[in-house]
Amino acid sequence: MQKIPVFVINLQRRPDRLARVQAEFERVGVNFERVQGIDAMAKDPTSTSDWNGGLKFRPRVASGQSSYCCLLSHLSVLRRIVDEGISLAMVCEDDVRLSADILHLLSLGDCLPDELGLLQCEYHYGGGSVRKRLGEVLGHPVRDRSIHRLHSRTMGCACYLIRNRAAKLIVQNTDDRGFEMPIDVLLFDPYLSPLFNRLGVGVLVPAVAEQLKGVDSDIKFERKMSGKPIMGSSLFNFVWKIRNAMAIIRAILSGARYRRIGFR
Repeated sequence: MQKIPVFVINLQRRPDRLARVQAEFERVGVNFERVQGIDAMAKDPTSTSDWNGGLKFRPRVASGQSSYCCLLSHLSVLRRIVDEGISLAMVCEDDVRLSADILHLLSLGDCLPDELGLLQCEYHYGGGSVRKRLGEVLGHPVRDRSIHRLHSRTMGCACYLIRNRAAKLIVQNTDDRGFEMPIDVLLFDPYLSPLFNRLGVGVLVPAVAEQLKGVDSDIKFERKMSGKPIMGSSLFNFVWKIRNAMAIIRAILSGARYRRIGFR
């Protein structure tokens, strides 16, 4: 029996994607609740450059309006997890393909190691190398699948498990006035995310979800045009180079090594 709630983000103008993802969840026997996404085509452009969300550092990763609205859509789900006191939830996007093992994962209840607040459950086709720097095995929640601490950047937010405490940390440090960083960078980038080390981020290997290739995306073009970090000054540039180096050193000292993630 499914014990973990699943929220799927879907735009009002994309009933075609809702129908496809509904059929996908029905195929694997998982119930979900649709959450209406915030549509870049319906939202006025918003300036985010003057707001730092109270964070000690303010990296700015260039992102277009679609990426910004994607961030807001995920934040709306995380706020709901916090407000309703949901201890653990899965958040998905509507362009995801699922493994039949996802039902088993969702039937276990809270299967995350205590040190983790966030678990990436997807393999993202656009994430560069399929080999990522991962820590030692922290658990085996599902047969032939293992949980590892994440030490490399992974792209995508099509499927992840998040605990209430991690959602609360994110909500407390962001605001719907904007935080100039794509949601997948904020959650799954040890080099640029100012929250990564506090969240406790892991990854499921192999993944139980995969972001579909060939699905038209409002964000894809923007990422090609503006996916590189933009630092406000040479001081910011220096600080983030130091952070990158420290993240790599921590990974090496922890015994992390490159492993293939994949999807099955």
